[in-house]
Amino acid sequence: MELLPLGDRILLEKVKRDQKDTGILIPESVDKKYYEAKIVSKGSGASSSPLVVGDTVLVNKMSGIEVKVDGKDFVLVRHEEILAKMLP
Repeated sequence: MELLPLGDRILLEKVKRDQKDTGILIPESVDKKYYEAKIVSKGSGASSSPLVVGDTVLVNKMSGIEVKVDGKDFVLVRHEEILAKMLP
């Protein structure tokens, strides 16, 4: 199944980072107020956004609506909820 965002919404997939063995593990939900995500698709209302599919972005962890499709976790956000684009 494919999910196509409507309006100005953008579909994101959270980026999972490898945790190194440092002794104490702090859950990401406690440690950060944002998360990294990759843009999967954009609604037609987000076409004026300079972001493109495949970009990695920073999003406030309180933004968006979490959805599960075919066992994968995604987040639907409005384009103005994206804080920044991560550059390589």
